[in-house]
Amino acid sequence: MIIQTKIASQIITYGGNNSECSMSMIPANDDGYILTGFSKSFDIDFIGLNKGEDDIFIMKTDKTGKKIWIATFGGSDDENSLKVIPTIDGYLITGFTSSKNFDFYGLDKGKKDIFIIKINNEGKKQWIKTYGGSNDDIGTSIVKANDNGFIITGYTKSIDFDFEGLNNGSEDIFVLKINEKGEKQWIKTFGSYGIDFASAIICDETNGYILTGGYNHNSGDLYGQFKGNYDIPLMKISNNGELKYFKSFGGTGNEVCNSIIKDQNGDFLLVGVTDSNDGEFYKQNKGSKDIFAIKVNNFFEKIWSKTYGGSGLDVGISIITNTTGQYIITGSSTSNDEDLIGMNRGDEDAYILVTDKDGTKEWIRTFGGKENECCTSILNFDAKEYIISGRSSSNLTTFDKIEKKSSNIYIQKIKL
Repeated sequence: MIIQTKIASQIITYGGNNSECSMSMIPANDDGYILTGFSKSFDIDFIGLNKGEDDIFIMKTDKTGKKIWIATFGGSDDENSLKVIPTIDGYLITGFTSSKNFDFYGLDKGKKDIFIIKINNEGKKQWIKTYGGSNDDIGTSIVKANDNGFIITGYTKSIDFDFEGLNNGSEDIFVLKINEKGEKQWIKTFGSYGIDFASAIICDETNGYILTGGYNHNSGDLYGQFKGNYDIPLMKISNNGELKYFKSFGGTGNEVCNSIIKDQNGDFLLVGVTDSNDGEFYKQNKGSKDIFAIKVNNFFEKIWSKTYGGSGLDVGISIITNTTGQYIITGSSTSNDEDLIGMNRGDEDAYILVTDKDGTKEWIRTFGGKENECCTSILNFDAKEYIISGRSSSNLTTFDKIEKKSSNIYIQKIKL
């Protein structure tokens, strides 16, 4: 039974008269929350902060979502921050930059470069580093290393500079190790002769790292398990970046994994989007594209796979677990049938989907107005309280307090 649960909800939005989006949110080191993403506005909440096109933003709020400070970084071209993590004395963010000036003056290597920005607890820049080659290189995820320093992953198209001699094909997965000052210690690439990318990486205690994303060719490091147009790679690497083992999941259609976690029992949960009706998702397709969740053990053996959605476009972006063993999935949905019957509020809605340990739906709730909403991050403090963030374009229904234009950052507190 699917329930559109009754909730108490508080929404705060930030932005200007152009486009903003929160891509990542974490608890602050002291109190409140840290959000990062991109902003193109130069007014309202971003007066005097825009440097040109899309800029990186990082914002601190209190526990109620009220802004404490906001900082932007960038140049005259596009930047986007995709992930933030805490450090002992501040935060690190990663993503990509296309700029050659302002905050990135003298750091340019090519078309798009991977960046790492270190800030203190007050949002003040401590250092900026870029990595890459003469083509497009993008950092999508970052974790604290098992020893010292940090591990960054994403994808690269370059064959020179930091990636000289490392390219396997059109676009490769990379794993980059840096020390606490941002100095490169080693870099590895993995891939086929096609398009390969990593979207998420986590630490596997002291035993290395687990990463996932998407790939589309049966060759190279990813040979032997390819099933369709795009499959999900699940890779275990050592602390030194050596590939220990690899498993592929999917069907004959297209799959992309956007998020991975390790639960209390040591199993891994993957979430993303699929349009297959075979393979891991045999007879599970509900429409155009579906949310998927896959649970595997420490040896990457599948425990179960599930899909959720309707006849529209439904995407899983983030997953967390709570102390009761439930899994909480968030993302965006355009469906109004099947699992989301009668729940669509406009064009694209944000949602929270809660399952039990076996992936069976317990409840689902959508959020939005007449335009587009997407939830990119979720935090959970107990089984009845959640904080979500992402982007919203609506000015109606649940999002009737939005006073800006275009798409805005939102942070929403939900109590069941």
